[in-house]
Amino acid sequence: MHPDRHHRDVTERIGRTDLGAALRALRRQADLSQRELAECSGVPKSTVAWIEAGQ
Repeated sequence: MHPDRHHRDVTERIGRTDLGAALRALRRQADLSQRELAECSGVPKSTVAWIEAGQ
């Protein structure tokens, strides 16, 4: 794998992980369950779980 591509892949994974952790922290701060956040956001609960897992 080309070094630039490896760096990009790692950066994307870290970004997703950071986004997921931030979403989870904000959701918990708002005292919302994943289901409640999903309903408010208009997305399936599985999408919220997927993002929080860094996928």
